[in-house]
Amino acid sequence: MTENYGFESEADKTPNLDRLKLWADELINNTERVQGQGHLRDGDKYCCLGVAVEVAMANGCEVIALGGDNGLWRYDGCLDFLPSSVANWYGVSHNPAVGISDACREAGCGCRNQVSATGANDDKNWTFRQIGEGIRQFYGLGG
Repeated sequence: MTENYGFESEADKTPNLDRLKLWADELINNTERVQGQGHLRDGDKYCCLGVAVEVAMANGCEVIALGGDNGLWRYDGCLDFLPSSVANWYGVSHNPAVGISDACREAGCGCRNQVSATGANDDKNWTFRQIGEGIRQFYGLGG
């Protein structure tokens, strides 16, 4: 199961596939953005969810972005997960699924055990490209 830390589940939302494709494409194609862990943005480093916020903002989602003296950025007050404004813009949870677990994929069991964004970025150390490809596969976005 996806860890959602008390936020609504993926099942409660209708994903906006066009917007999710924008996020996936940015993760796959932008080679200039530096990947970080633990926070949406820390200085010039972004986790995959921080990239999601930046993509949403660039495409019309209104978010208050505040950089702190310590380098950590808050988006609508959030440091670690998607703020509600962005989660709703994409139609996903605050820590959305970005892929299927390796064990399920290898077993071919079809159980769709989900890997969350923070799990992929921070725990499994997936690259931005791997996360973007996972999003494409999980949501059936194609290439």
